[in-house]
Amino acid sequence: MHFSKIALLAFVGSAIAQGAGDKGSSTSPDSDGCFESCFKRSGCPPGDETCFCNSQPAVDKAACCVSKECSPEGQKIVGMFAHFICQRGTAKIPQKQADGCKNSRD
Repeated sequence: MHFSKIALLAFVGSAIAQGAGDKGSSTSPDSDGCFESCFKRSGCPPGDETCFCNSQPAVDKAACCVSKECSPEGQKIVGMFAHFICQRGTAKIPQKQADGCKNSRD
């Protein structure tokens, strides 16, 4: 599992870097810090996958934030990453990040 996380992180990093070069853009999908900002709003400590993946309110808050603050490309990357890291968690990752807004109070 550890190797898989490393491989996915490399993929996500590559996708972000590639996104920076698409259509002449000079910014990555997270140039405004939306990924980091939204995870902080989840209420879980930075990098605490166990907290995040086992807390439906945390997932809903982060997903709602992503739907409002991340670019469409960024939303896809965050969605893929969340689904991957939370495979064994109890929280349900919404198919559409905006669905998290229905349950979130943010």
